[in-house]
Amino acid sequence: VASGDADEFRSRDSLRHVINREQKIDIEETSTLSRGRSFQELRNVLGRDVIFLLMGVVALQIVAYIETHAADADIRGGEADSGGEKNQCGIVDAGFILTAPINSFLSAHRGWNNALALLNSLVLIVPTVYTVYVTLWKGDYTLSFRLIASQLFRSLCGWFTYLPPDPTFIMSYYDFPEVAQCLFRYCPPAEEISKSDVLPFVSFFSGHVATTVTVANHMYISGFYSWSVALHVFNVFQIIRLLATRGHYSIDIIIGWCVAVYVSTPAERLGRHYSRGMKWSDVVPGNHVEAFETFIGVSDMRIGRQSIRTLHYHEEEHHNLSPISNKVRPGVEVVSQRDHDEYYSVQSDTATRIAADMATDFAKRSLNDLREDLTRVGLQMAEIRDLRRNDLIRMAELARLKMAELRSEAKKLDISLAEGMSRPEILARIVAKVKGAMEKGLEETTAKIRNMSTHSSMTDDWKSNHVTSSETSGLRCRSASLDDEVDIPVEETTEGPTEKAKNV
Repeated sequence: VASGDADEFRSRDSLRHVINREQKIDIEETSTLSRGRSFQELRNVLGRDVIFLLMGVVALQIVAYIETHAADADIRGGEADSGGEKNQCGIVDAGFILTAPINSFLSAHRGWNNALALLNSLVLIVPTVYTVYVTLWKGDYTLSFRLIASQLFRSLCGWFTYLPPDPTFIMSYYDFPEVAQCLFRYCPPAEEISKSDVLPFVSFFSGHVATTVTVANHMYISGFYSWSVALHVFNVFQIIRLLATRGHYSIDIIIGWCVAVYVSTPAERLGRHYSRGMKWSDVVPGNHVEAFETFIGVSDMRIGRQSIRTLHYHEEEHHNLSPISNKVRPGVEVVSQRDHDEYYSVQSDTATRIAADMATDFAKRSLNDLREDLTRVGLQMAEIRDLRRNDLIRMAELARLKMAELRSEAKKLDISLAEGMSRPEILARIVAKVKGAMEKGLEETTAKIRNMSTHSSMTDDWKSNHVTSSETSGLRCRSASLDDEVDIPVEETTEGPTEKAKNV
């Protein structure tokens, strides 16, 4: 017994020693991994900061070079505008230098200039018709609000600062807005046009470019991809013509593009609210703080509680890129990236806001259908305006899964479904398919029961009545269960009742 106890004690001691050694190894491995992870995090942060500093140095060099050589036209491939009949303003435009050969050709061939101007004006009918269609027919005011806001902003700039056209500007009465002005005022013949006869127009910024880009982008979002690409390609040729005729400076083209893509975004949001039935209280600031924030442009930056990073990525994926202060100063409380992102959001049409709007609209349309399902998965129902974005996305995801299940069941039943069919339509087809199968099965079962009853009745009649006459041409029997009369023809034969019953 003592020997056994000693062996057991040694075994336990050995096992304890092994466990302690494994724990020590685990601790060392964990410590090594932790040190390696910390080193990796520090290297990632330092690498990010070094790359940013390099990009900043390059950007500052570019800015400094352009600032010190702003009036140097030689580096652009042209001559400086310092005097003379054609160079009175001292303006250096790289777009004018690049399109100088086309400008010379159009100056010598005014017919070509008029033809291109007329073609440009005719193509602008397409954006006009499309804008009227989506606004009045479809009830989408986002495009109209963007166009109106862009033109009002352009008029505001032109009112405060009027920039005269370039002295070499090649005017055409077939261009817009000259063609509209000639409808309400006298315009001299084209061959008698002088510098003083040039009709005034706002040059900063290009309304042609802003309108074309805005409409083309709306077409692309709405699914008219071919029209959108064609309009963007046309816009490229339009820009070349505007620069060649000196109708706009290059800066007018650049700012027109930026206004169409970025600056007019708040107007689109206002048009979206107007399409849904906007209230006056939704537009007017509620107090002086909201009015001030709207004026300085920070109100749109605070409407989101999570940015694109928190929507598309997990927090642990960006843990290696957190600030150095979070690591080297653990005792200092630092605002995390997620908390920081809760106060700021992108001011344009970001994926976060689009996803939230789509989920909200879907939840509003499908609230009654999803009420039972949401209760089953444990999501407490509330007013749509009180739900957070994550809850709305859960609702949309649940509805998508249910639609996939319905389509899978319909596929098992060999039901063909068209794209975009709603849930009630799919359910109606499934019910119709099942109903038809049940009716078919019921008919087959009824026929079998009828045949069995008929055979049983005929056998009983033969045995009870002893039918032996060969002149019998038919038998009539009544089904006990279905009360249907069935005529059964019997061939003339000399066989006995038993053989006749078997034949029947």
